[in-house]
Amino acid sequence: MKNNMVSVADRASDDETKRFSDGAVLVRPDSLPWTPIPGWAEGIDFKLLNVVWDRHIFVVILRLHPGMSAVGHYHYGVAHAWVLAGDFTYEYGDVVAGSYLYEEDDLVHEAVAGPNGTTVMAVMFDGIGPVGEDGKPDRENAFDCLFMYNLAKENGAANHIPPPPASFKKLELWRTADQYEYA
Repeated sequence: MKNNMVSVADRASDDETKRFSDGAVLVRPDSLPWTPIPGWAEGIDFKLLNVVWDRHIFVVILRLHPGMSAVGHYHYGVAHAWVLAGDFTYEYGDVVAGSYLYEEDDLVHEAVAGPNGTTVMAVMFDGIGPVGEDGKPDRENAFDCLFMYNLAKENGAANHIPPPPASFKKLELWRTADQYEYA
């Protein structure tokens, strides 16, 4: 059992994002810069809150600019999302601030941000990627926790997240649902 008693001297300040020696992390999202996503997801910015390397999970705040379309994309794993601000529309209906979403893996859909944009906190399992012209997942341009970590690190926005451990193995997740296995 870890001792989670933190001395007053070790506490995070009111505006500080900090990882503690016992593995706990306190993230102040306002202290992190927005990191743009290039390529097929251009127009979406994110703040990487945490990565659980051994489970291939990343936790992010995503910001879609007003009217921006999250083009048809494929979920390699499940996703949980909580809409913090704004709204968006997709095939399941209009999604407004305060809404919670659960999306299964092996799912393709598209979302369009409302006139004020939208900000969503998401817990992503495995990865997400665009859909090619053939309607199948475009595995070459998909991204996962390592991709998101590297983007955030390049932007100076991942200092609170430890790098992947030496034992980390990138998932062979660019598959179809019936071919998926953890490495």
